[in-house]
This record gives sequence, structure tokens and C-alpha cells, in this order.
Amino acid sequence: MKNRTKILHESYLLFISFIIYLFTFPEFKPVYGVGLDQSYVWALNYLVAHDYQALIHLNYPVGPLGFLKYSVALGDNLLISLLFFSIVKLIFIYLLLKLNCRNTNKIRVTGILITWIVGYFTGIAYSLIGITVISLIFANDKKEKISFFILANVAAFAGLLIKTTIGIPAYSAVVVFIVLRFLSKPVRWNEILSYAGISLAVIFIGGLVAFRGILLFINYIAGLFHLASGYSSAMALFPANNWWLLSGFIITVAVFPLWVKDKKVRTAFVLLLFPLFAHWKLAMGREDVYHVMVIGFLVVFWGIILSGARPIKVRYLLLPALSVMLFYANMMNVPLFSGYKIEVVGINNFTQTLVNYQSFNKKYELISESNIKANVVDQKTATLIDGKTIDIYPWDLSYVPANNFNWKPRTTLEIGAATSPWLSHKNAICYSGKNAPDFVLFHLSDDQWGGKFGSIDGRYILNDEPEVIFTLLNHYEPVIKNNKFLLFEKKSVSGIIAETNVLHQESEWNKWISIPAYQGITRVKFYYKKNLLGRIKSLLYKGEAYYIDYRMTDGKILTYRFLADNASGGLWINPFILNPSDGSNQPVVNEIRFRCSNYSMVKDRIELAWQHLSPANNKPAKSLFIHNDAANRKIIYQYFNDFEHRPGTLPSLNKKLDSSVSFSGNYSEKVLSNNFSTALKIKIDTIWPAGAEKIMVEAKLMYWMENNGKTGLVISLSQSDKNFWSFLPLKNRDKQKEWKYSFLKKTLEKNNQRNGLLKIYIWNKGKSNVFIDDFGVNIYTLPGQDTMVK
Repeated sequence: MKNRTKILHESYLLFISFIIYLFTFPEFKPVYGVGLDQSYVWALNYLVAHDYQALIHLNYPVGPLGFLKYSVALGDNLLISLLFFSIVKLIFIYLLLKLNCRNTNKIRVTGILITWIVGYFTGIAYSLIGITVISLIFANDKKEKISFFILANVAAFAGLLIKTTIGIPAYSAVVVFIVLRFLSKPVRWNEILSYAGISLAVIFIGGLVAFRGILLFINYIAGLFHLASGYSSAMALFPANNWWLLSGFIITVAVFPLWVKDKKVRTAFVLLLFPLFAHWKLAMGREDVYHVMVIGFLVVFWGIILSGARPIKVRYLLLPALSVMLFYANMMNVPLFSGYKIEVVGINNFTQTLVNYQSFNKKYELISESNIKANVVDQKTATLIDGKTIDIYPWDLSYVPANNFNWKPRTTLEIGAATSPWLSHKNAICYSGKNAPDFVLFHLSDDQWGGKFGSIDGRYILNDEPEVIFTLLNHYEPVIKNNKFLLFEKKSVSGIIAETNVLHQESEWNKWISIPAYQGITRVKFYYKKNLLGRIKSLLYKGEAYYIDYRMTDGKILTYRFLADNASGGLWINPFILNPSDGSNQPVVNEIRFRCSNYSMVKDRIELAWQHLSPANNKPAKSLFIHNDAANRKIIYQYFNDFEHRPGTLPSLNKKLDSSVSFSGNYSEKVLSNNFSTALKIKIDTIWPAGAEKIMVEAKLMYWMENNGKTGLVISLSQSDKNFWSFLPLKNRDKQKEWKYSFLKKTLEKNNQRNGLLKIYIWNKGKSNVFIDDFGVNIYTLPGQDTMVK
């Protein structure tokens, strides 16, 4: 009778689990495409299916089983991923319900409700962490201790093979569990040694199976530590946080174990505390619209804790609810965040995804293939490559499936994971020696100054991985350049014959530093140190943002963020290259300056070591990227206003001249607060050239402002079939009293923007006046894609 009751109870738990699983089944969009995020998911799926050996050699935050979380419509990967998702989510829901009725056969309505709510927030990541923690809770007070502890370790190790942000939080709970057993009285050494042995056995056997050898697994673990150590500063974003809200959130979490006296609830809290801290670091470090979504883990955190309470009192719910609301309220400060959307009834998602799997898979397969067509290369490029090995730099791996390239990936797959010199060095090794790929396709990305050497978060691509850039230029040469990419081909002769360290000097933050004269390539190795407060902040919150300002000979200042740890390899100074596919004159750097987002977190002095590189055969330094000076775009309209007109003889565009401050000459235009500058107006149909399908509008100017305000550069089009209004904010984040440079561009298409009125102007919505000078506009036809330079 007792066994029959137990079977009925377990059957009921499984039935409720399946109902919750159905109703909380999420929408899946297994698509890949161009760009960073949508192309690396293709890479993970491709490698696990076609080149697993290359996959297990990677040092990447997503492990060899990452396709389970980031699956796309490629082979059987999607089906395997959906089945894995279903299994781990069902196990998690079942365990959470079981936790609710621990020590009793009754399933409480509140327990079902909590599990149902938590179910909306659990995918593979939170399910695996949840399985780990709940299994540890059961291992702490049930007879089947070893079985549950093994389950916890298997879930944690699976998470480690999928992604760092799953494995590290899960294993932190395992470590805390063993420490708690050690601190319990009396100490049961046999039990502790058994737990430690099980954990090591799962890691060893799992690593041996997944990586086909223990050395590659050790390399993977070492890479995770380097990725984690560099992440805090390298990938940090800095939106304006409301620290009243965040302080309230921290306090509500911290006082909960004092508020609730239940020992088992406190144990669950301690087991979940380090996973919560890991997700806090993830959310606040990379504070963008995607990473702040870890509020879902906060719901899982409280769901597990409350499920173990006996009974669930109303006052137990107050602090969890308040903490979620406070954190969510601060999320509204994150750019582009528009709320957390939940589909209450997910049965349709289940039907479309699993019941109608064949049509679902085919749909996203076709969408993905369509997405990557934009990166199909021209026939000349395809013919030159002709089946030889190739890698893509820095990140858009969609060039590989778009062209069926014979891909040979480097260690970190894409540049977003190269957050330390150790990882960058491994990438550099991939581009040297006999095993290096025959070609490297170096695709271009727009920066904020109209250049094509942009990188992630406003960085300059030649500064992200100095050792990789040196190796690339030393072992490869550009053979094709166009407006989308440079194609480098491996060569047998070194491209750089000398590397000389010419000057070592000390300097300080926020100080202009002159550039030593040199005709070749000038780079500077940058060294700095955090102080104690900076190290603590980096550990508990996030590191600082570091910037290099380039002052050109014409007075313009271009600012780029850089990776401070990688900068010891050498930041690129001259020849400064904005657009390698444009043969026009490139700017020359006269001075540089280093800045930090918070000087109180770093030591005052910095060290610089100047480095000179000499290209082989006395080639001009810029020839390593640019092989001719022929312009490859046709200017159809040019305008420039330096505001140097005397009062009384001013044209209509110069009605607001001011002589109190100027960038060049004696005058600038003053744009009053809550007002507009004079606007440049152009009727597009009067300048559109015959045969042009697209034209590019570029606007640039210098501006002076003492305070940050809601001021911006505007390009707008009206009276056309497809109007637009683009606004680029003008900022003075560093509060420097100096002229800043701003650049904005917009593409117009013949089909629906051939006619219309184009306007370019400044809108000063702030409370202070703004001054502008050297206002210029260029309009030109976009160049053709392929240009042979070999």
C-alpha cells in the first residue's frame, strides 16, 4: 500500500511537471546570420557536426556542447537540442515540485504556483543550475545522498561543457556544499572524501570523453580562467545605474537569511549565493539589453529558496518580490531595454517546434540561408581562394557558410573572446607556421568617425590584438581589397624585417604625449596598474573603461576605447588608417592621450614603450593595408563651412557667428540652448547621378560644449517614399574643455529615396549653448565591391 501511494504520488508529480513544461514552453528561433552573435552560433553548430577536433581545441566561453543552448537549423543539431532542453527542464520542474513537498506527500498549491512562475524563466542554463542546487539540497537531508550528489555533479559538468556562465555558477554550489559538510559537526571525513572523489571522477571521466584526452580539457579550463579574468574590464558597459534601487536590491537579498529562521531555507540560500553573485557580475559587467535579462535567474533563485520553506509565510514573499522589482526598475536604465515579455500559454510553441518539427526546421534553415547571402563574395575572390583554407577576422564567420569556404578556425573563434594576452597569443600562433590558413578574410566594420576599422564597443581593430596584427602583417599580404573586406594571403617571405623598442617613458593619465617621428609603423606598449580599491571594485562589480585619444595634425581628436590588458602588446599609432579600402589620404597622429573612466581606481603613473616596425623591401608602411592611391568612390556633392565670414556680409548659413571660441580661424556658429543650427538643405533629385543605385551622405563637424546635454547632429529626409530622421548625440563625457569631432553617415537607395528634401543640422535640446565649426558634407556613390590589388 505504501509503495502504491508513493507511485501515485510520483506519477502525479510527473503529470504536473509535464503540464507546467507545456504551458511554459518558450518560442525558439534557431536562426543564424551575419554579424557577431548570429555567426558564432552557426560556427558552434558546424564544428560539432563537421570538425569536432577543431572544436575541442578552442578557448571560448561556449564549450563543445554549446550547440545544445545555441542550436540552429543545421543537420540534426536542432532536434538534439530540443530534446535535451525538454529533458533538463522536465527534470528541473520535477525536482522543484519535489522540493515543495519535501517530508510530506502533499503538493501545495503555492508550490505548484511558484514552480509554474519559475518555469517561464528556465531554459537550459537555469535548469542545469537549478538541478545542481536542488540535488545538493536533497543530498544534504535525504537518504539517497550519493545519488543526488552524482546528479548535481553531472548537471554542473554538462553546464561547464555548454557555457562558462552555466558551469562556474553550478560548480560554485558544489564547492559550497562540500565546505558546508566540512563545517558541520561532527566532521564526517569519509563522507567529505567521497563527495570530493565523486566530483573529481565526474570531471576526469567527463573531460576525457568530451575532449578525447585530459590535456585538451586542462587547456579548456585554463582558457576559462583567462576569459573570466579579462571579461570584467574588456566587455564592460557603463549605462547610468540608479544606485538607490541597486542598493535596495542588495540589502533585500542580504537581510533575507536574517528575516527567515528556517535552517533549510538558509542552507538553500547559501548554496545559491555564489551562483547569484556570478549572475550579478555577468549582468552588471556587460550591462546591455541581453545580459541584464539574468533577472530570470533571480526568479529561479527565489523560487528554489521559497520552495524549501516550511510553511511559506506571507512575510517570506515580501523581500523576494521587492528585490525583483528593484532590480527590474534599474534595468529600465539600460539602452534598448523594453521590458521582459512572457508568453503565458506556450502550448502553441510546443506544437510548432516539436510536433511540426520538420516544417519548423526547414523554415529556419531557409531563413538562415537567406540571411547570409549578403556576405557572398565576388567571383574573383572566390576563384582566388578556390578551396584553400581560410579564417575570418575579426568576427563575422557567416562568410564561411555563405561561400562554402574551407574554414580553419583560430583558437578563440572570434575577437570577442580574446580578452587577455594569453588568449591573443594563442590566436597569433594560429597565423604563423605551416598549419596557418592559406587566407585570412579581414572584414571591415564602421566606426564612429566614418572609418572602416571599427571594433566592438567603439574600439579600434588594430589595437584589440596587437600580437595577432603583427603576426598577420608579418606572414600575410593583402591581395584583394574592397569596401567590405581585405583578403590576406599567406606568403613565404616576412613582411616586417625589424621590430625595435626605441623609447621607454613614464607619463600620467589625461596628458597629451608627443609621437616620436618615424616613417614606418609606430606602436606604443601601454602598462598600468589598478590600486587596491580598483581591484576590489573589479572583483565585486566590474573594471573600468580605458580610452586612447588620437590628436591629428589637423586638430581633430578621435577617441577609441581599448583593452588595457592587451595593450602591453602595442597600440597602433601611425600610419593611422581609417579606411583601408579608400586610397585617399589618411590622417596623421600628432599626439595621444590615455584616459580612464575612474581615475580613483588606478595608480597615477602609466608606462609607455615606443615600438617601431619596418616593412620589408622599404615599402611604405600603409602598403601593408593599402596597395594603391586610386580613389574608389565618386564624389557628387561637397560642402564645407568654416564660418569665416565678416558680420554684415554673411550668407544665409552664417547668421549666428561668434568670435568667442573657434576651432579654426576666428569664428564658429553658436547654437543656442533649445534651438537649431542653420540647416543645409539639398533636393536629392537635383544631385542623384544616372545609374547610381545607392549614395552615401556623410556629415562631419567640430563642436564645443562644456556640459552634456540632449544635443545631436541630425540627418533627415522628407518628402520621399521612405523618410528617415537620424540623430547622433554630441557628448562631452570626459568633461574636457576642448573641441570634439562628430561624424554621421546615412545610405540612400534609389528605389524609394531618389526624391526628397535632405536636411543636415544641429539640434541643441540642452540648457547650454553649443558651438560648431568646420561643418562639412560629402555625398558620393558607393564603390563597386571588388578591387584586385595583387
